[in-house]
Amino acid sequence: MNTKHIKSLLLVLIASTALVGCSKEFLEINPKGQLIAVKTKDYDLMLNVTTMNFLDYTYGQVYMGDEIVGQEPYFTSQTSVTTSRMFKYADVIYDPDVNDIETPALLRQLYVYNKIAAEVMDATDGTDQQKAAIRAEAVLNRAWTFFMLINYFGKPYNPATAANDPGFPIITAADVTKTGYTRASVQEVYDFIIEDLKYAVDNMPQNTAASVRGSKAAAEAMLGKVYVWMGKYSEALPLLNNALAHLPTTYTIALYDYNVVLAKGGAWGFTANSQYSYFSGSLQNNQEAMISKYLINYNALNYSSVLLSKEAYELFGADDMRRKMFSRFPYGSTVQYTTPDVYRKIGGMMAYVGLNLPDVYLLKAECEARSNAISDAQATLLAFRTKRMPAGSAAVSITDRDALVKFVIEERIREFALEGYRWFDMRRLSVDPLFSSNQYTHKLILANGTVENYPLKPERFALRFSPKMMAANPAWTNNP
Repeated sequence: MNTKHIKSLLLVLIASTALVGCSKEFLEINPKGQLIAVKTKDYDLMLNVTTMNFLDYTYGQVYMGDEIVGQEPYFTSQTSVTTSRMFKYADVIYDPDVNDIETPALLRQLYVYNKIAAEVMDATDGTDQQKAAIRAEAVLNRAWTFFMLINYFGKPYNPATAANDPGFPIITAADVTKTGYTRASVQEVYDFIIEDLKYAVDNMPQNTAASVRGSKAAAEAMLGKVYVWMGKYSEALPLLNNALAHLPTTYTIALYDYNVVLAKGGAWGFTANSQYSYFSGSLQNNQEAMISKYLINYNALNYSSVLLSKEAYELFGADDMRRKMFSRFPYGSTVQYTTPDVYRKIGGMMAYVGLNLPDVYLLKAECEARSNAISDAQATLLAFRTKRMPAGSAAVSITDRDALVKFVIEERIREFALEGYRWFDMRRLSVDPLFSSNQYTHKLILANGTVENYPLKPERFALRFSPKMMAANPAWTNNP
């Protein structure tokens, strides 16, 4: 394929997946052209486009985790109406003339994945194995996309109610003229995700050219994660084990050693008064990424609109290197926050929300703990935590099953603080008897030191569709 052909295909791809805010169509895609793909390599090229990894500014989930706190005057000056309402767990997030921030990038990318999945097996060249691998990568990413959508808009998975709980439409056609979508049930969406991931596991190769592309390990890990979200821990564990055993060997994929990269003078350039320190390189250079998806998160760079709470910060041990990722100073200031024990995340503004190695290690440890394989869980945690703190502090001696599960969940807070993971964990744990009694409240600290409290209602474990989405789909019943 010559350079002119590549450029033309990229331009058509971008044009075909552009969004139009005033469109009344559900997918809100304006097909200014058609994807011109004939050969197997053309479909392969579609998966190389960097916009397929970028989720625009889909950062609302950062404002819904319980590890955060708001403080004035930063909260009011640095949040939008939308994100402020998310923080306050409001029922109504979007005004009638405002587009939601959850769906545009996901639906734009879904269009491309559907096109590849439907057409690549009929491409004019390439072997059946090559075509199946490309299709497998498309459906791997499609499954991840639906996993995000069902976790935004469906109730947390509950086997007793999932067949009747309304979820998200299952869209498989790359057809922007199609209308009349209906909400599939939560169970139907999860079944569809699992079907896609099983195909990906069977057809993805272990080795691919770069970390931005899918792999067999990524498919296995993602299927394992989906089973964890369904409470099927015994089915998840072998997949997570296989994922770590099948990591690609054609490029570096490994845990960063924070004892090295976050040390003074280390590769991430940490200094005691650094404005931001940890990994801020390109997507392609993140050696922990398995499914490369990222969003812009200003709360991990220069914003103070939401900060790490005192309770969350106290989860870190004294020599946990991850503490270095937080500062008591607003960005660009030498004066500490007036409220004691609140901390700003410092680092690159890209939050890697696809699937990464830390997620896999901690899901594996959780499954081992839940199955009462205590020594296995301790070993998995040790292997992970020695990359986050000195070895002498990394061992976990907890032997009680439930206490160890709770420790793993706290480890997820430590690892993913202010990265947009926590609300998804809160959702799935809300139907877990071990955690279902948890109550969640956001605190907003006002300038005079008083505190406003915003409790999370169970209904807000699912977002409501925006008025624009409902206007385009009047037959839908919105979430309560």
